[in-house]
Amino acid sequence: MGEKLGTIFIHILVENFTDGYSIYENHAGCERGYFFTSSGEPITIDKYTNRYEYKKGDKSKIINLPDLTLLDFGRKEIINIEGEMFDNKLKGIEQLSLFDAFENIYIKKYYPDYTMTRSVVLYGSNKKNEILEIEVGFVLESNGNLILGIKVPEIFKDAIKHLFEFWS
Repeated sequence: MGEKLGTIFIHILVENFTDGYSIYENHAGCERGYFFTSSGEPITIDKYTNRYEYKKGDKSKIINLPDLTLLDFGRKEIINIEGEMFDNKLKGIEQLSLFDAFENIYIKKYYPDYTMTRSVVLYGSNKKNEILEIEVGFVLESNGNLILGIKVPEIFKDAIKHLFEFWS
């Protein structure tokens, strides 16, 4: 469950401190959420691109899902996020490459004019000086520090800036 603290945190920040919102969530310990189309209609996500072929043994037919998909309405950007514990950041980075089917089947269909970004969100560690891989957009450290990555989605910056402004 700890690995999802970072994604749940960024989810709450974006929805409460920006005009962005979640269009899909798959937080640990909860039932898979619905995907919200551009018209606001909730739809279920298929598990396979081809169930028959998958059941015959072709494991490439599964639809790998992000832990969270955020919509940055103002920038017309979709951010697919994989959450991991800090020590598993390389596993999270590997997962990013598996979102093609999800993006091709759902995002391109319902948000054709939006760009797509993939980012890893981490929880744990207190190693402020550790260099993060470019795929890591955000880290919520165990002690509560918030770390932005090198190539962070702009909506993450906005959310954190507005959070601090709120408490100032």
